[in-house]
Amino acid sequence: MINNIKKVVIIGGGPAGMMAAIRASQLVKNVILVEKNTVLGEKLLLSGNGRCNLTNSETLESFLKGYAGSGNFLRDVCKVFFNNDLIEFFGSRKLPLITERDGKIFPKTNSASSVRDVLENELGNNNVKIIFNTEVTDILVQNKKVKAVCFRNGSQLKVDCLIISTGGVTYSSTGSDGEGMRIVERLGHTIVSLRPGLVPLLTDKKYPAALNGLSLKQVRVVFTFDRKKITSNIGDLLFTRNGISGPLILSISGQIVNLLQKDIAISAFIDLIPLQSIKEVEAILMNELRLAINSSFNDYSLFFCL
Repeated sequence: MINNIKKVVIIGGGPAGMMAAIRASQLVKNVILVEKNTVLGEKLLLSGNGRCNLTNSETLESFLKGYAGSGNFLRDVCKVFFNNDLIEFFGSRKLPLITERDGKIFPKTNSASSVRDVLENELGNNNVKIIFNTEVTDILVQNKKVKAVCFRNGSQLKVDCLIISTGGVTYSSTGSDGEGMRIVERLGHTIVSLRPGLVPLLTDKKYPAALNGLSLKQVRVVFTFDRKKITSNIGDLLFTRNGISGPLILSISGQIVNLLQKDIAISAFIDLIPLQSIKEVEAILMNELRLAINSSFNDYSLFFCL
């Protein structure tokens, strides 16, 4: 079937769009990538605080648990191309990656721009044509087949195959404003209700405001509800003006949001020393008390506050 395709058009120049264009260009000569911004990968440059958290070292099963419905909708895709494949992709293009203690994988350069550079170079090496500063407003369908994409300036671009990679609705200033989903919905596709996936969590309690900016390293959070619990990995947590955030919370927030949307009451408990048993913690406390036996209360009260 691929032999009958003469032109592939990809809408959206984020990481997914660039990867799709790279792969398509290995199979078809005429590949066009359409981006409404003046540059590619604007949101990519923001990821991982500018460092770009590319993937993680988790197993497929563990990775999919972070998605609704255990991520079954991603299973077949990930079986074809998963974290090891991504590591090989960038490694073979002279961008080594590093795995941090929490399993997150970053470029060794610690710069998201180096990731974009590799993708842009690969687009050029494969002769992908890029159209910048051009917004798609509609898709022309005839006899149940996509025939062309329509641009805001009134022009059209004929296609044999169309890939839509316009992203979600986060950081609309980078181009992810949901327009792609609105277009396909008009064409009859069903859009699953959107919900946050990587977000801070708000709390009913007001005391986090007093801790705003406080970061806790290597902790674990246990969320309890209806006599059940969800236990996070070990990582870093950040208190905000009205709740909790940080890498640890962001990575598990999708599961919690799914429960909150069902009006399920949830409590969160922070385990400050998750790698040690209760007996080990008791031993640490007793040792600290012995060391501080001749100190004033103020000298060692900070220990208990932590």
